[in-house]
Amino acid sequence: WVRAINGGYLLNLLFVDATSSKGMGQRESWGKYYLGNCIDGNYKSHIGFIGHGQKESDDSWYIMLKEILGICYEIYGNDFDIFSDEHVSIRNAIAKILPDFQRWSACVKHREGNVYKYFGQDAANAYRGK
Repeated sequence: WVRAINGGYLLNLLFVDATSSKGMGQRESWGKYYLGNCIDGNYKSHIGFIGHGQKESDDSWYIMLKEILGICYEIYGNDFDIFSDEHVSIRNAIAKILPDFQRWSACVKHREGNVYKYFGQDAANAYRGK
């Protein structure tokens, strides 16, 4: 992954999110899975990190993002973008790791889901321009 960034094969974009796990059979699940990926010039996804931890919190996101953001910063400086949902812990962790970083954006799909959740289908359709 680092060689792909250094070689210029990956775009300077990082996408991060967390998801809940599901139980299997009699086994319960716990915690969250954390995922970060980049895309290449052909829009193929490449995993940067996968982690497992407790609920989303500032500390959990800090642990998950510290190494990957360090690598991205070392290679790109502040010239890269991070996309995620609007969970405040992600922004807090980014601010702790890279205090001057300003290029975080909310994922359009997640934002559309929030519009639907809080305001209904008509608002979600208007958000998409339908």
